This record gives sequence, structure tokens and C-alpha cells, in this order.
Amino acid sequence: MALINKNQKYKWEFENIGGCSRVRISSGKDIAHLEELDTKMWTVLSCPVKGLEIDEKSLGYMDWDADGKIRVNDVIRASKWITSVLKNPDLLLEERDSIEIKDINDSNETGLKLSKAAKQILANLGKEEGIITLADTADVAAIFAKTRFNGDGVITIDSSEDSDEQETIALAVADTGGSMDRSGQMGVTAGQIEQFYVNLKAYSDWCAAEVPAPFGEKTDAVITAYAALDAKMKDFFMRSRLANFSPDSTSALDVQTSRIEAISSENLSAKGDEIAAYPIARITCKAELDLSAPMNPAWVGQFNIIKEVAIAADQKTLSEADWTAIGASLAGYTAWKGSKAGASVEKLTIEKVNALLKQDKKQALLDLVAQDLALKEEAENIEMVDKFLHILKDFYRLLKNFITFHDFYNKDKKVSAIFQSGTLIIDQRACRFCMKVADMGAHNASAATSGMFLVYCDCTTKTSAAKLQIVAAVTVGEVGSLIV
Repeated sequence: MALINKNQKYKWEFENIGGCSRVRISSGKDIAHLEELDTKMWTVLSCPVKGLEIDEKSLGYMDWDADGKIRVNDVIRASKWITSVLKNPDLLLEERDSIEIKDINDSNETGLKLSKAAKQILANLGKEEGIITLADTADVAAIFAKTRFNGDGVITIDSSEDSDEQETIALAVADTGGSMDRSGQMGVTAGQIEQFYVNLKAYSDWCAAEVPAPFGEKTDAVITAYAALDAKMKDFFMRSRLANFSPDSTSALDVQTSRIEAISSENLSAKGDEIAAYPIARITCKAELDLSAPMNPAWVGQFNIIKEVAIAADQKTLSEADWTAIGASLAGYTAWKGSKAGASVEKLTIEKVNALLKQDKKQALLDLVAQDLALKEEAENIEMVDKFLHILKDFYRLLKNFITFHDFYNKDKKVSAIFQSGTLIIDQRACRFCMKVADMGAHNASAATSGMFLVYCDCTTKTSAAKLQIVAAVTVGEVGSLIV
């Protein structure tokens, strides 16, 4: 039946599908003119990219604005694009996953790019020019495996023929974490190369500005002990000054016998925090620490490190000025240690770091990245071939489930709509109208309006933790025995 609208330029054919008059999409020419089809005549206005029985990658390519939904405008854009790059758009009706390169319309810019890219893919894979398939474009790493440059802005050790450059690339990957190249190898970007050399320079400069350790190899241990004791020592000196000011308060400022008595019956090895809270040494009216006097056992270990390394062997007492002087002797070295930069390359040793800086392969590597990026468009065209083949294979099937419900009303039991999900066998019935359900509660809320008996199922398997939720319409058999 032909339906002609005087406001339409294209003559559409219609047929009865599911009891309704729906447009017939039966030629590539029909697909090319979808833009002229009145939106009211479209059966569906949108569908999700995920969850349908159709290649998700194909749907992703057809989702032109990448919003997770395929809408009328997306379908129209896909139809205009795919029909423009085919010499014979009727090939879309065959739903094939391969094409002879000669069938690509290279008379326009997009088609020419596709044709050249398809030939390049076959050449990269070592195949003769002729037919390209989805299998050829499925493994991007294989396509680029034997190429030095692939347009992604990442260079690998195979991007250079210079051994020093190859070593530097490998070290930069190890330092920065690298980036995955289209070839499947780890490599580095321009930014990561820059960062690697920033790290090298920072570490070299830091080492060059080294401040001598005041206590040799034991300096770090002294720094740690001093940091742990500093507040405690300052507390001791303040208590001593206060006792000197008010001798009668000495016993109150010293460790309280009652506090020790309170824990004496317990396991004292578990009372470290309590004991550590006592003054570091007994409080007298003297504002100095007698180095021969007993010390709080919780702090003896740290103090002995200071005493053995930073205090003269013949020194009898330690004043607050002496304590401050020890801290001052550590300040320069501590500040230098705290300003450490480029630590990520420290494992290379300073000798190797300086050798790399002297060798200076940074610009050479950045030039390699530039050579790689020069092929960006060519590489993207190769990926466009994958897009082309996916749309070639699945676009007509989408149309049969989008513009019309052709597959849903097809009498062939082997054909099902893309929104259907298998067959539920239950109670000696085969329920062919099954659909995945993302939100069972929301779906069930509107189920009553369907006027059908619906069965909701959680489908699980022993081999996977995943769960598939479906709803099945009971469309066969008696209904008398159907109960909740």
C-alpha cells in the first residue's frame, strides 16, 4: 500500500504489522531518506544502548551524542552517514559483517578515508587487499602491532631504533606508570616524558644541595629520637623552672606516688602509655637534667640514642640551652631531608640520574611523540572502519525494531525482537515474550495495566554471581491454575 503525503518529497510504502499500518523499510533508498519520515510514524522514539539483544558496541557507535540512549536524531544521523559511504545502500539489508573494499563509496571524503584505512588495516595484518571483516578490526593491538607510530601520542621502545632512547623510554614508563599504547605495549606520552625529566632534575638538584649529616650515619636515628623527646624535655625544663620558683610545689610537679600505686597491682608492661605520661626525670629545683640520674623507663631508649651520639661523654648535665643546641644542629640537615624532590627516580642512583640528564634524550623523545601524533587522523580512520562494519551489520536490524516492530511480530519463531530475552520454560509452557527488567519494583507497579499474566524471575547460575531479572508474559496454556 502506498501512502502519499503531499508535504513529503519521498514516497513511502506501508504494510500491516501487528494490526497497524507501519512504514516498510525495504531498500537502502528507504534508509537514506529516513530524515523525511514523519516522526509520528516511528514506532519507537528511543532505546537504551545497553541491555538489548544486539551488539552493544554497534549501539554505542549509533549513539551519536553518546548520552546512553539512541533517539530518532541518532538514527537519522547514522542513516545519512552509513548510506553516504556505501555505493549500494541495499547492502545494509543483508546485515553482513564484511564488505569488499570496492563497495565503499570513495567519491566523498569520508568514504575515501574509510577505503584507505581499510586497505591499511589489511596491509598491517599482512592480508591481501579485497574483503575486510569485523574480525580484522576487532583486535586493535594486532592492527598496530608492527607499526612504530599509530597516532595515539604514546611511544614505546619499538618507536625508536636508538638504544639509549629505548632505555630512557623504559625508565620513564617505570617512573611515571606509563600509558597503554594502541599496540598493546606500555609507553609514555609527551607529558610523562616531561615529568620524568622534571623528576630527574629535581632529584639531581636536591642531591647537589646536600647538607652534611651532623652525626654521620646515626643522624636519622638522632632526628627521630629528638622529635619523640622534644615535647617531653621541654615539659621537664618548665617543671624544673616552676619548682625553682616555688620549691613547695616540687612534689606536686614530680611523679605522684599515688599514680604509681594505682597501677602497681596490674601488668605494668601493658601500662606504657600511663608511665610515659609521667615526667621524663625526677623534678628538682635545678633547671637541668642530671645525666647520671635515673630516667622514666618509657623514654630511656630514645634518650640513650641522643646521649650516646649527640652529648659529650664527659658531660654531666644537660641544660635547656644544651637541648636546644642539639635541635639547632639538626635543623639544616632536617630541612634538606624534608625538601627531598624527585624521589621516584632515587632507585636509579644519583650517578645514573646525572648520566641521563647529561645524555638528555628528552627532545628526541618528544620528537618521536610528534611523529606519532602526525598519524592521529589516519589511526582514527582505522577505528572508523570498525564503526562502519558494526553499523553495516546491525543498523537494519535496529530499524526493524525501532521504526517498526517487524521482528516482534515476525511469525518465524527463530526471529525475536532485540528487546526480548530468550524463552522461559515453565509449567510445560514456552513463554517466548521475555524481557530483561532493570527495576522490578517500578516495572511491577505498572504491570497491572498490561492485562496479562506476568511472571517475574531472578535468573542465576552456579558459575557466576551475576543475576538476570526478567519478566515473561504467559501467553499459552490455561490460566485457571495461575496464582500468586
